[in-house]
Amino acid sequence: MLLLLALLMPIPSCAPATAVPASEANTLPWRGNESGAYRQGHKDGSGDKRAGRASAPKTGEGADYLLGYQDGYRYPNDNPWSRQRAYQLGQEYGRRDQLAGQTADPARHANVVPRAVRDEFIQGYRVSRR
Repeated sequence: MLLLLALLMPIPSCAPATAVPASEANTLPWRGNESGAYRQGHKDGSGDKRAGRASAPKTGEGADYLLGYQDGYRYPNDNPWSRQRAYQLGQEYGRRDQLAGQTADPARHANVVPRAVRDEFIQGYRVSRR
């Protein structure tokens, strides 16, 4: 019985913690979730918090929206499109393209991030393809 319980317990991660630049120390860690619904929820949540309103996410918007709203309300000054996140998303898209056997072309996906962080996305993409 004890062996079964030990097998069911989560194994702690042995991966080293990555350093976060001081400019991003008060932001959320990258969740790998930057869907349109998440970003809209984040915008609504941070707007409510900064305006001093009670937490009141829109109903029926889905799980991504709700997670974004909660994150935005908790961290109203966080930008879900930070440079670090765009870089990491670029890496993810680069790895996906490589696994799919596609040519290295970050411009194919660059429109998934705002122009302000597009260079970081492209850098992350290129690093992942080396």
